[in-house]
Amino acid sequence: MVVENLIIGGGISGLWLNALLVSRGRRSFVISQSTYNQTKWSQGILHSGAKYGIFSYKNPLKKDLSVASQIWRNSLDGKGSVNLSNTQIVSTSHCLVSTKNLVKKIIFPVLKNIYDCDEKLNNSLLDYNKNLGLVTLNEMVLDVDSLVDNLLTYQCVYKGSVFKIDVKNKKIILMDGTNISANKIFILSGKGAESIFENSEINIRIQKRPLAMLRIFGDDLPPVFCHVIGYNKKPLASITSKDNYWYIGGDVAELGVNLDDENIFSNALSLLAEIFPTINFSNRCYDVIRVCRAEALHPSQSRPSRPSIIDLSDDVCVGWPTKLTLAPVLAEQLYSRSSCSQGENLTDTALEPIVKAE
Repeated sequence: MVVENLIIGGGISGLWLNALLVSRGRRSFVISQSTYNQTKWSQGILHSGAKYGIFSYKNPLKKDLSVASQIWRNSLDGKGSVNLSNTQIVSTSHCLVSTKNLVKKIIFPVLKNIYDCDEKLNNSLLDYNKNLGLVTLNEMVLDVDSLVDNLLTYQCVYKGSVFKIDVKNKKIILMDGTNISANKIFILSGKGAESIFENSEINIRIQKRPLAMLRIFGDDLPPVFCHVIGYNKKPLASITSKDNYWYIGGDVAELGVNLDDENIFSNALSLLAEIFPTINFSNRCYDVIRVCRAEALHPSQSRPSRPSIIDLSDDVCVGWPTKLTLAPVLAEQLYSRSSCSQGENLTDTALEPIVKAE
């Protein structure tokens, strides 16, 4: 079987590229172990770049995030190449909050003049701490399940595990022995690309940036969507709400990688008690979700400043978006590498289609 454009990976990058190709009249075929992996544990924040510009106004990530933000907004309004009008928006705003005087009195006023800050947006966080410094940003937060379901309406996503890739012959071999050839191949499987590289003897080293994401449960927890800002370049915590729990990333997740679950929870409670002193966090149930971000190895092993693409040949490439928000930017860059020559639809394939977030 030969397909026009073959995408390995059913996370946000693979699904967005698939949707973009299909919406512009090109044929696409996605192979994925599932629709989640890294995407499943994303907080769904559509970053504007504000949190990266607090102590560094020259961060190149800010420009890409600004471009991506407009693509997302057009798509969510049903006006973009990829129609996401059925995706649930759980919050229309995200905040920067701080208890630090320098941040509140000097940095936050500057940010309000630089970024898209809507002070008219209702925000109830001050109800839990009257002395909290706060900047309200027009950063939406999406329900990741509904986002994935929306992208899956573009179809052509199938369940399968890739064993290796034959770059020269533009062919992949699945674990069950199935061979699929393509005019163009895009490897967008994040950490999963590592085993494909090893089995295919492709010399690309992967760097991993693990996280220990914390969930704190409670039916009485108010909806909160914010970055907690201190004097570091990264947020002390990034908090979103879903159903009956708070989902916490930021330094809590990055510094918690080498800690046990109990200490991660204990450290987070100390911070939360400072930010929200009127909320009772005692005797809360919690759990820790350990995830691993991955991309091509960078010299400093730091987070890439923008999406990364490595060409293995004229017809095979590997890509990483760096952040969920940047998936449409990566997809637009990869689109120029896609094939418009005729390939098979493979609607009669024996592979199981993925039609809903797993």
